[in-house]
Amino acid sequence: MQQLIASLEKKRLQIQLFFAISCGLLMMLFIGFNAMNNIKILSDETNTMYKNYLLGISHLKEAEINLAYIKGNLSDLSNSNNDIRSKAQSTIDKTISSVQEEIMISRELMIEESDKKLVADFDIVFAKYQHNIEQINTLILHEHQKNILDNKINVLLSQSTFIDTIKSTDTILNDLIKSNENQALNAYKLLKEARKENQDTSLWIMFFGLLLAGGSGVLVVRTISKPIRNLQIAIEKLAAGNLDVDIPYTVCLLYTSPSPRDAHE
Repeated sequence: MQQLIASLEKKRLQIQLFFAISCGLLMMLFIGFNAMNNIKILSDETNTMYKNYLLGISHLKEAEINLAYIKGNLSDLSNSNNDIRSKAQSTIDKTISSVQEEIMISRELMIEESDKKLVADFDIVFAKYQHNIEQINTLILHEHQKNILDNKINVLLSQSTFIDTIKSTDTILNDLIKSNENQALNAYKLLKEARKENQDTSLWIMFFGLLLAGGSGVLVVRTISKPIRNLQIAIEKLAAGNLDVDIPYTVCLLYTSPSPRDAHE
């Protein structure tokens, strides 16, 4: 430190000021770079959480609503009114397509292998679900006696295998939703911790930046004031009659141009 001070004392005033300003600018640049990096990290984490978890949950929830809509229309398939029955068939067909589309989109957004396995299990069970509905549609198409048709449809709807299939699709979809919700919650906690760490890091950088800026300022002031103080002491000694005193040469370096005597010499 003493060597640095001594070296600065021998430099021109412009160089000393440049040193102090450069320290401040470098610290500002470092703080700005750190802030930009923190913003990028938090932005990437937020985008990942939204895309892979929240958006996936949204599509799974939509599939769950469509499944409930299918179950709500199954009873209308056994209705003796052909218009109501036809409307239920059309609604179920459209809703099945919606379920498949939502599951397909959510599958593309999934990260965990366990979730992908659950989706594969859902596809198998939902295929059985569709097969049971197709059996009912086949009966409606070929059976023309209403009483027999209604009885056969009711038998199919009340079969334990059909009921188990419905329960299985609901269970697997609920497990998928819960899994993604837990992952989203964990991602949020990690994001919150990362934000706290970034805030602490930024505060420490700002603190050390203030110390560095203050220290460089004090250092420069000291290198400027010390030669001036030495000159003042020398002048006071001259005024007291001491003609043997030496004028400090470092003071001359505070000026940007040589004295007339130096120029003459």
